[in-house]
Amino acid sequence: MNDDDNDGNEFVAEEVSGIVNRTVETVIGDSTYQSDKANEWAHTVSQQCLDALMGSQRTYKYIVSCVIMEKSSAGLHTSNCCYWNDVTDETTSHGSKILTLRDIIIITLTIFIAINFGKSSAQENVSEKIVGGVDANIKDFPSYAAICEDRMKPQPSYFCGGIYIQKLWVLTAEHCLRLRDSTESKPPESLIVKMGVTWLSEFGQQRSAVQIVRHPREECEFAGTLCDIGLIKIDEEFYINNVVQFAKLVDSYPFSNLVVVVGFGTVNYTPVVASPRLQKVNLEIFAISGDIIYANDSTPKGSCYGDSGGPMYLRDSMQVVGIVASGICKYGIGLYVNVYEYRWWIFNALTDLASYHLREF
Repeated sequence: MNDDDNDGNEFVAEEVSGIVNRTVETVIGDSTYQSDKANEWAHTVSQQCLDALMGSQRTYKYIVSCVIMEKSSAGLHTSNCCYWNDVTDETTSHGSKILTLRDIIIITLTIFIAINFGKSSAQENVSEKIVGGVDANIKDFPSYAAICEDRMKPQPSYFCGGIYIQKLWVLTAEHCLRLRDSTESKPPESLIVKMGVTWLSEFGQQRSAVQIVRHPREECEFAGTLCDIGLIKIDEEFYINNVVQFAKLVDSYPFSNLVVVVGFGTVNYTPVVASPRLQKVNLEIFAISGDIIYANDSTPKGSCYGDSGGPMYLRDSMQVVGIVASGICKYGIGLYVNVYEYRWWIFNALTDLASYHLREF
């Protein structure tokens, strides 16, 4: 390829920004937020951005995500479209943009770019498919807990992460504690909490669940907040050592935007299979709206299926700042419960339920 061809194929961030601005102005214009139109807006914005990008005739491939929400709440409407092959295309970078129009916040995560695409199967590398990162060691994240069900089986099934915060209590996501497609709680007698393991196949320390406490999320949906937080009480406390320790919850705001997320969730978009080894990924918080933290990486990395309920740590202090609510495999961006907003809910729940003296967070 000669220099002229190289220049014509160069990725220009300003050009993409212009495409996003023009598309949003054309699709939404001066409109105020309307919940019955937000899904259509999100789909149209993402599709028209993709069409314009493909029309630039550059040798890139794209994933375009659009998230629309109302300022006064956090009602979330998302759309994703792509020109992509997630098996053979190698991701290299992305551009992101946040636009605010009157009472609407539009977050468009635009352009996950594949430059070296169309590789043969002989060139494929498993590491390219990892959603979020690299192998981790439980010694670096000793408050992480793996939540499993079907505890009567020889090898209970892992399904969510958790955070060990008190002698008999593990913090997790509320949706991890509900039966699938139901408002009913999972029976606590079916659950096991495992700690101190880098590999899921390790036995570590295991405790049986005896009680589930779910945040009453129905009180939050109208306000557009997540409220995706809950607690598991275990039958006896874990033995504290170098791989099992209490978490320190974040106690001040604002906090750093540099975070790390860990979990045994799937390392591929499909199939949905837990990672046999604990994984970690460094992310950056790019927006906070009430009890929702939005975090991404400069490439398609982040929490995925099975990481729900696990911790988001501040990299500088290792305080727990977030709980995985939904990962990039669902919305294209990571959504995390802002623990700082729920510190009093946690304290009050444990005060009402616990029969022992609470340690300070």
